[in-house]
Amino acid sequence: TCFFPAMTARVVLLVVAIVATLTMSVAVQGHVFADAYNPAEAKIGAYLSSCCMCHKDTIESWSGTACKAEPGVSEAAAFEKKSAIYSSFGFVAYDASRNTIMIVFRGTDDVADWITNIDFIKTKMWDT
Repeated sequence: TCFFPAMTARVVLLVVAIVATLTMSVAVQGHVFADAYNPAEAKIGAYLSSCCMCHKDTIESWSGTACKAEPGVSEAAAFEKKSAIYSSFGFVAYDASRNTIMIVFRGTDDVADWITNIDFIKTKMWDT
């Protein structure tokens, strides 16, 4: 018996998201790319980006206006990390209707994020 079923679902989603990310990384390094541009998938991506602007509780209950455009989502877990120099926010969701795991990150939404975005140092790509 699991005493924390919601926590277990979130942990499973997080582990699956990490595996999916690592798999994608290997595919990119091996030059295996996805199909050509798909307008329907792009529209879903736009809705998911809109969902990411909602509050964490709204995402996890999948009750926001933008969330309703993706009714197949059965699980969603939001994550947030803030520090003095950066902040990250996003969510992992499972769309049962398409058997798809989605990882969505919020873009820049405050001055601190913009400062982090422009704070970079030029480096060599490879050691030669």
